[in-house]
Amino acid sequence: MCCILLFTLEKNSFEFKLMEYLLKSKGFYHNKFGKPYLQKSNYYISVSYSSSVKVYAFCKMNLGIDIEIKEKINLEFIKSIFSIHERQYILIDSNYSLERFYDIWTRKESYSKLLGIGLSKQLLRENIFKKKVQFQTISLIINERQYILNICTKSGFDILFLVIVL
Repeated sequence: MCCILLFTLEKNSFEFKLMEYLLKSKGFYHNKFGKPYLQKSNYYISVSYSSSVKVYAFCKMNLGIDIEIKEKINLEFIKSIFSIHERQYILIDSNYSLERFYDIWTRKESYSKLLGIGLSKQLLRENIFKKKVQFQTISLIINERQYILNICTKSGFDILFLVIVL
């Protein structure tokens, strides 16, 4: 069982500025691939951006998150970068192709953030369904736009703090 505590903050709000201050005071750094970490904390952190929305996730377990706005795109390019199984999953039902594309894309991004290595060509070609991790997928509507968010952990989580900055 997991519990997700969701908070939304306005970009210029006092609460957001306080959160940024607290992050800096805890030693907010990035590794050589851009994975954020808190030096003086028992919490792991992951950050993602899409359009004007920024998401922070805090958890006592290592994690990766990714958020993407669902926009119509030409799916032809998936033939050259996704595994055969993933392409079949995306294209099997044209009514859900876009939804499935963003689900796989955010899973791959969140998985790469969990590992702290960034998204590579090799990872794009690997079948994300065969990874020994757990995903939590959340669909959101923010300012009348649809987003998909994936959270990736090695073995699930009990409590996750999720902060969405608008």
